Amino acid sequence: MTTKMLAPAFGAFLVLLTGVGTAKADGMQQRRAAQAHGCVGGLFAGPYIGVNAGYGRVDTTQSSTGDPSAKGDDHAFTAGGQVGYNWQCGHVVFGLEADFNYVGFETNTTTTTTINPTVVNFKDEINWFGTVRGRVGVTVRDHALVYATGGLAYAESSRKFSVPSVPFRQTDDDFKTGWVIGGGIELVHDARWLLRAEALYVDLRDKRDDYTLPPSSCGAPPCGGFANWDDKFWVARLGLSYKFSRDPVLVPLK
Repeated sequence: MTTKMLAPAFGAFLVLLTGVGTAKADGMQQRRAAQAHGCVGGLFAGPYIGVNAGYGRVDTTQSSTGDPSAKGDDHAFTAGGQVGYNWQCGHVVFGLEADFNYVGFETNTTTTTTINPTVVNFKDEINWFGTVRGRVGVTVRDHALVYATGGLAYAESSRKFSVPSVPFRQTDDDFKTGWVIGGGIELVHDARWLLRAEALYVDLRDKRDDYTLPPSSCGAPPCGGFANWDDKFWVARLGLSYKFSRDPVLVPLK
């Protein structure tokens, strides 16, 4: 009698348990589907920090009104570090990144003034540079990201201007700003390591330095002028980053 009475209750319990299990499975499937197609995860999503190294070339132009321009270039090794954060929405990745890098650019150029022909020497040094950039790209086969990047660039510049015949020498050190654009490809390994190859083009814009020559060079009162310094360079480099969040793309259940 007792068994007959418990049978319907046990059956109802099994039906209820099956319903809960089915609801859980459906909920899990919907959650994973949302993660796979929304902006809540992905192989590239999350914060990261890393290092980079590469090679660059700078083109520098010094010019003054009425005088011929002096142009020079230099090649140098560069190394530094980067930190950033990515958001991934399906196959689209958005990110913000900042980097700081050593670079040993040095150009030495010479020109001759038009009026009262005088030899003028220029020396331009860029010891380090940094950027703050946005990134946007698309994933290829989930583990590869092709991206474009651009934003603000800045650098320390040391500019030396000299006239050996006077003699006269002037040095100006300051902080230059400009813009940067570029692109690259990034690969993810083991959901933690990001390996990239990228190229950046940096334009630090013109910088004007005024100078005044001593009276002995041109009579009283002292004479002088100005020089515009225009620095542009590109960098090709490899980078390795460690991503702090391990968030692989989840595939909906079949």
